[in-house]
Amino acid sequence: MELMKGLKVLANPSRLRILQLLKDPPPFTEPGASSGQRGVTAQGLLRHLRCRPPSLTEHMHILEGVGLVELRKVGRWAVYTRDEERIRQLKQTIIDQLLP
Repeated sequence: MELMKGLKVLANPSRLRILQLLKDPPPFTEPGASSGQRGVTAQGLLRHLRCRPPSLTEHMHILEGVGLVELRKVGRWAVYTRDEERIRQLKQTIIDQLLP
């Protein structure tokens, strides 16, 4: 991942908080979900954020666009999870390019 793009995404407090909320998501238990699936809906995220739905949608598009968050449909629900591999790649890029 490009360093500047990754840092710009992380520099926003709301997006950083979203990534923190998705770090260890609870099991998704809505009807239509198979057991063991994990993730958080937009409504679940809004309960913990100080933003309106349109702002959350914009943040999620940005996070999806750089690959840090994945969206999947579970029944009628949109469920978000982190892409841990992409987060590891960004971490390694930061280490490689910024630390001696």
